[in-house]
Amino acid sequence: MWGSSPQGTGNYAIYSDGNLYINGIGTGNNGQFYASDQQFKTNIDTITNASAIISQLAPKSFFYDTLNALNMRFSPKKQYGFIAQDVEQFMPELVGSTTKPAEYDSLGNLLYPAVTFKTMNYNAYFAILTKALQEQSDSIIKINSLNNSQQSSIDSLTTALNNLSQQFTQMKNCLQPLLNFLCGNNNNSKIENLEEVMNIINVELSHGDAIVLEQNVPNPFNENTSINYYIPENTGYAQIIFTDMQGRIIKTVDINQTGHGQLKVYAAHLSQGIYQYSIVVDGKIIDTKKMLVEK
Repeated sequence: MWGSSPQGTGNYAIYSDGNLYINGIGTGNNGQFYASDQQFKTNIDTITNASAIISQLAPKSFFYDTLNALNMRFSPKKQYGFIAQDVEQFMPELVGSTTKPAEYDSLGNLLYPAVTFKTMNYNAYFAILTKALQEQSDSIIKINSLNNSQQSSIDSLTTALNNLSQQFTQMKNCLQPLLNFLCGNNNNSKIENLEEVMNIINVELSHGDAIVLEQNVPNPFNENTSINYYIPENTGYAQIIFTDMQGRIIKTVDINQTGHGQLKVYAAHLSQGIYQYSIVVDGKIIDTKKMLVEK
């Protein structure tokens, strides 16, 4: 079949009002355009969980059987794509079925029998891939925001450590004369009343007097995460409160026992985003952490 017409809107060298089957390789000079006008579309909706869809795909490389007995004219070159039966298991709307009719010679003798085979709408993957890239970009932005917040906390800790280092240096300078005196005595020298020279105070550090709220692990997380905490004895009314970034309370957990504890947090019904959890004693916020939920 051959046709020719002047270029321009409404001029068609070949017009097919119905399905068109090409048994071979289609070639064009200027690409292909498909009807995409909103006036022809219904039930328009936003694609969700595109990254999850992409993760189920199993890309393959393959060669078509160019020696088949059905006169299916395939390219002999190496191909890349998907297997229709694999995609049909989780996206049946992208898989169709086509029948190539039987072929006969001029005397009516059967040359090639009819064959029915699966086809696939590859154009749909452009929209799915675009949405998946957008989802990944949103996740990266949220992770960077969380990292910036954590970096701010790290900077604050670094400043505190530097202050402690300066205090230690000052203390060392104050004690240096005493150290020089003690080290200057030989093995035969004795200090009768050492307590009068140096007042020694023993200090043992522990969580016994401090309320501790640890960072959730893992973070970010998808389904569940764990939060360890420590409530010392004689602590007032303690709670752990979960909120979103707008300050709206999502969940309040009463802590009725002192000592070490752990919360197992499940986020199956939370949307993707950054959330906060705080430990509150007698209405006063003691500490706050951030956690990132990914979907």
